[in-house]
Amino acid sequence: MITDIIVSNFKAHENLELRSLPSITVFVGRNNTGKSSVLHAGALPRYGPSFGAAVPIGDTRQIVRRGASIATVEITFKKPPLTWVGLSQKEGGWSTEFQGSGVSGRDQQKATRSVFYLSAIRQPLPYFGYTQYVREVGPQGEQTWNIIHQLKAMDDPMFSTILDWSKRFGMESL
Repeated sequence: MITDIIVSNFKAHENLELRSLPSITVFVGRNNTGKSSVLHAGALPRYGPSFGAAVPIGDTRQIVRRGASIATVEITFKKPPLTWVGLSQKEGGWSTEFQGSGVSGRDQQKATRSVFYLSAIRQPLPYFGYTQYVREVGPQGEQTWNIIHQLKAMDDPMFSTILDWSKRFGMESL
């Protein structure tokens, strides 16, 4: 679980510190204010600086804030307790590292696998096909319905939580 997101000169944000994030965090705001940028920053440890065409993170000329030469992103995880640090230079390239006492490769993998990027699907899907045992929602959330259906089929308590939050957001049925 991510507890802190700290960015400097990353996209729209000159300096932004989000600390002690709860398990479920909702970003609300006007268009083009940096909400997706925070999500992109949080997804970097899992997906790396080049998400691919599915996630419009942009290249380093678009990632580093206008007027700055370097952007930094720090993502802190609760368990295992470690921090992922990414540094991007305007001219191109990324450097990344994990920080924390006694950080093992297994800890790094556990932390990065706890991250799922979920965004609005900006392109309509041509069809929906149920797939069992999907473990990844996909960079645009294209497998979200499969995950939700799996949780329901397994009587997972998380399904009730998702249903409750969906109703709060005005989505009455799943």
